[in-house]
Amino acid sequence: MGNKAMISIREATLSDLDAIMSVEQACFKVDGFNKRQFRRLIVTSTSRVFVITHRDKVIGHGVVLVTPLRNGQTKGRVYSLAVLPEHEHQGYGRQLRAHMWAYLASISVAYITAECHAENKRLVKSNTLAGYRITGGLKGYYTDGSDAFRWRKDL
Repeated sequence: MGNKAMISIREATLSDLDAIMSVEQACFKVDGFNKRQFRRLIVTSTSRVFVITHRDKVIGHGVVLVTPLRNGQTKGRVYSLAVLPEHEHQGYGRQLRAHMWAYLASISVAYITAECHAENKRLVKSNTLAGYRITGGLKGYYTDGSDAFRWRKDL
């Protein structure tokens, strides 16, 4: 059986909380979400939490937010995306991001925003190649004082 057949992406349920928290704690030493925040994100109608599984084990998660705008349009935001360190650099993050974008496109958002650590050169390159553009810098965005870039992708 090929590796692709062992991968699945689906909407998270409350029963995924412990696995999601394991990913969160492994990936984010600063500014990670807590269990209560994930619980709320899973049940709130303006957010979607997705999990990517490998052989039925959660190896990553992605969170999108949907916000109505005054002009009648809707924007999407990639709020969080994480893949366990032992599964990095294998394309799982790109697959999860593509799934999140497809969901946002299916509900007709006008554009997608995201933030990423300014020092994360790999993600900066990936976002640029994926059609995002930097719309600003965020000084001291993270609790450790590090900076971020704000991104936008028009759909």
